[in-house]
Order: sequence, then C-alpha cells, then structure tokens
Amino acid sequence: MQELKTYIKGVNGHPDFEALLRAVGQHYEQLEPDPLTCVFLYLGKMGVKLSHPVMMRLQEKCSSNYETFPLTAISRFLVASQQGSNMKTIMVTKDVFPFILNKLQVFI
Repeated sequence: MQELKTYIKGVNGHPDFEALLRAVGQHYEQLEPDPLTCVFLYLGKMGVKLSHPVMMRLQEKCSSNYETFPLTAISRFLVASQQGSNMKTIMVTKDVFPFILNKLQVFI
C-alpha cells in the first residue's frame, strides 16, 4: 500500500501529469459519458482532489448531464463523487439516486 502511495505521489509531481490535467481541462466538453466518468474516477484515484478546478468542471458536466448517461457511467460518477465528503457530494447523491432507482424500475 505504501508503494502505491509513493507511486501516486511521484506521478502527481511529474510535469506530464500536469500536462494531462491541462489537456483534460481544455477538452472535457468533448468527452462522451463513459470516458468522461472514467477520467473523473481515475484522476480521483490518482489523488486529484474534488476541489481541483479540473475535477470541479468534470463533476459539474456529469451533474448536469447524468440523465443521458448509461447506468455504468452513472455508477462511476457516483463512486468518483464519493471521494470527498462535502455538501456538493451530498447534493449530487441526493439528485442522482432517485433517477437510478427509477431507471432500475424498468428492469423489474
């Protein structure tokens, strides 16, 4: 576990990772739901905080479009949103869960 933390810290400090964050920040609007939510989830797993401007933009895009997402993308979005415990996380969850339950009713 310590090796993973050391690896993540090393990657986060690398100039290429900063370039990646800049590229995501510039082009996130062009991402479809699956890649958008994957990027949001994996950046969080790499230690990028939800308060980072790029993460905030990704979360906002997901929050405003989740009704058009497949359930797999919604799932990733919710997992990624749970990385921080703040009011925004609670509001996202509050809005998305009823939508998911309604979608699941179709399969019952």
